[in-house]
Amino acid sequence: MRLPGIARHRSTFSEARLFAAGGALSAAAERISRWGFIVVPLAFYFLTACRTPGWIDATLIASNVYDLELNSWVNTHNLFNLVGWIWLRIVPGQNVHFELVLLSALFGAAAIQAIYLIGIELTANRTAAALGGAALTVSHSLWWHSTMLEVYTLNALCIALVLLFVLRFERTRLNRHLYPAVFFFGLGCSNHVLVGLFVFSFTWLLAFLIIKKRLTLKSTALLSLCFLLGFSIYLYAFFKDYAQARQKGYVTDSSRSGETESGSRKLLVDLLAKATGGEFRKYMFPRGMPAETRTFWRINYLVLCCVNFLSPALFLGIYGFWVFFRRRAYRMTFVFFLVGFIAQVVWSANYLIWDMYAFSMPVYLLFALPLILGLDAVIRRSRKARLAVLLLTPTLLFPAFFYTRLPAMAEGSAVLQRYFSYYREVRQVQDTWDAVRYVVNPSKRNYREVEEVCNRIFAILPEHAHYWTDDSRCDYPLRLYYRDIYGIRQDIRYHSVFGPFMNEEAAKEQAEKMLSLLQAGRDVYLASLGYPHRPVLDQLYCLLDSTAPLGRVQDMSESDLAAAFPTYRIESIRLFPGREIHRYHLVER
Repeated sequence: MRLPGIARHRSTFSEARLFAAGGALSAAAERISRWGFIVVPLAFYFLTACRTPGWIDATLIASNVYDLELNSWVNTHNLFNLVGWIWLRIVPGQNVHFELVLLSALFGAAAIQAIYLIGIELTANRTAAALGGAALTVSHSLWWHSTMLEVYTLNALCIALVLLFVLRFERTRLNRHLYPAVFFFGLGCSNHVLVGLFVFSFTWLLAFLIIKKRLTLKSTALLSLCFLLGFSIYLYAFFKDYAQARQKGYVTDSSRSGETESGSRKLLVDLLAKATGGEFRKYMFPRGMPAETRTFWRINYLVLCCVNFLSPALFLGIYGFWVFFRRRAYRMTFVFFLVGFIAQVVWSANYLIWDMYAFSMPVYLLFALPLILGLDAVIRRSRKARLAVLLLTPTLLFPAFFYTRLPAMAEGSAVLQRYFSYYREVRQVQDTWDAVRYVVNPSKRNYREVEEVCNRIFAILPEHAHYWTDDSRCDYPLRLYYRDIYGIRQDIRYHSVFGPFMNEEAAKEQAEKMLSLLQAGRDVYLASLGYPHRPVLDQLYCLLDSTAPLGRVQDMSESDLAAAFPTYRIESIRLFPGREIHRYHLVER
């Protein structure tokens, strides 16, 4: 049996038939085989999807989708927001977060389906494509982002579709396959700046085609139009922000050289800086980092790569790079793939932030292609090799068991505890929830911690209380999800402290606001005595006691600060019996 359009592999496909169901499929069965692979990953993700709200960005995204937020900030994912907003009007239900998690799962499963189709076109071997797709399904990052509300699976789908159509373009030499590749590239850029790293692959590809005189002026214009069509969602948001800022006479300080003059050029520069990372750029290729910290991040990146394919898949994928390189029929696709792969590795390995596992997901997605090629090469080698692959097949799914047990393993392992202690954020939020459990285990079906903590906070806060919280301690679920979407406890006044950008000026501003409310007799509560609330409390201490040097206050332990706090007593409220999770109430002495 021959698959349509894969003439280059006719001589070797007879061996692959040994792994095909029955060896001779009808046209209908063949279509099911080619397009039905999406069902299994989607069912798997549905069964393990999170039913209740997540923390950090999950409920921020839910809010942006619900309100159809479209703007140029790097953290606003305009394509996902638009598609999600439409999705909420199509899919019936009363659980906004879960409905959008299902959309993330759909995108994740569709990305796997696209990789599976690429695998078939590269190898004409359904077994190798299916095994590679299965290993990708249970890779940590793609599984995690398919069971929690995030935008990265839409990135994965756009990247996979780009590769699929580039491959078909090389196989058929028809420009009608290159146009959708460029369109999905633009569409991906409308979702996340991460997809924009494929600009290096497309730059090489277009230069190659121009040198080979395979692009006419007309086809180049059509390619530009296709990209702009996909990128139009973001362009709309960018120029909307630009026009609104101009209308308001908006003036910002240039992030490049400290300029303070206003004007169209400067506004454009500031908006571009905001669109390509803003203040988050300090985590990209950072300088002056202590050697020990930098070493941790380098080792951490390698650990993440191994953990995502914790099976023989890792070695088969490495071997598959060599197999891919030797496929002369697909040399153009290989170079396109390799340039994109290197760009993703270089960037994600140098974006030194706690959710590195999210930003490196395209690396794991792309790795599935050499994995499929490595599997195919082994399967075709000999009968013994095929038998070995069949025997090793269950090990490809080993990560599915490992990830779900890792949180429990971490509790009893000094090595794992030391590893996770290098993540500042893990220590920072331990007074609210178990970050290791949340991040490590992608099976989220029974995850309830955010809902439980929010319900307890609602129970302890009196009417019209003023509550200081931050992005990593329930701010987004409380404020953007329960209050803004469902109208729960609208009487509470939330004061948000954004941890990544906390500085002395912001802390003093928050402290002055807190002091004015205390002096007015209002109920003031805090989510934590640790960072980023601690700088606010230090400033408040100095406002209440003008003789206290700020440096001495900053050197105090949390317990000493609470005991010596002037004018007001810091009352600790335990959220759950037997658990060291507290909230704090400032009460006049």
